[in-house]
Amino acid sequence: MSIIQNKWWGKILYLDNVVNVAEHDEFIYHEMLIHVPMMTHPSPKRILIVGGGDGGSAREVMKHDAVEECVMIDIDEDVVKACREFMPSVSGGAFEDPRLNLIIGDGIQYVKDCADEAFDVIIVDSTDPFDENPGNELFTEEFYKNCQRALKPNGVLSS
Repeated sequence: MSIIQNKWWGKILYLDNVVNVAEHDEFIYHEMLIHVPMMTHPSPKRILIVGGGDGGSAREVMKHDAVEECVMIDIDEDVVKACREFMPSVSGGAFEDPRLNLIIGDGIQYVKDCADEAFDVIIVDSTDPFDENPGNELFTEEFYKNCQRALKPNGVLSS
């Protein structure tokens, strides 16, 4: 992981030598990933974000007044800490929102173990699958079946 400063794109987070997020245009990704499912659901009260260590998805979720709890689980505490310290504009204060329950852990296992019909909306904000990336397991049939089980009736998933 590294965070660099670029004169055009602002701070840029690299994970596994691949651009993950840039301050200048991150809103395009985060707004589409979050607002489409959040506005599709009639009453999104309980949200799960798998990944999203930069905090941008949590920032956008917290803009919805109906949200009572947002569980965010990210496997890499170093990414969360670095983004909070060096790229705070991406999270926009979401990490301090009392509705956010930040868990450092394995999102795949969390979804597998969580109760049936636990969430109104599930957001998968992960790295893209490539080579031997550990995030590849987030793109399996088993993971998405577990997500389906974890969604309440009429639940919405965005990935």
